[in-house]
Amino acid sequence: MARWQLVTAHGAIFLYLAENPQATAREVAIASGLTERTIFRVIRDLRDAGYIAVTRLGRANKYQVNHEAPVRWPLPASGTVGSFFATLAGNTAEAYRAERLRDSSANPSRQHPG
Repeated sequence: MARWQLVTAHGAIFLYLAENPQATAREVAIASGLTERTIFRVIRDLRDAGYIAVTRLGRANKYQVNHEAPVRWPLPASGTVGSFFATLAGNTAEAYRAERLRDSSANPSRQHPG
């Protein structure tokens, strides 16, 4: 069996919080098999990078995904978090059209092929 993972801890926790915005660190740890300490570190990294916003609700936190954040990816046309989620959900064509529309409205002089 391969010794690598398709999704990093950061990616897995990010996706979990996107689907479970009021999850506790303990719940994320149980779901991911990681320690709570690791969960807190990754949440801090995601917050500091602008991928999520953390709002305190009493003794709990609520997480909100920034769908406009650029995806950290070594490819030049990586897109935004929103288009990445759309692609994961199977909406590849819709994600591509949305990205092209966003690019063309942000920079009208930039031309996209067909």
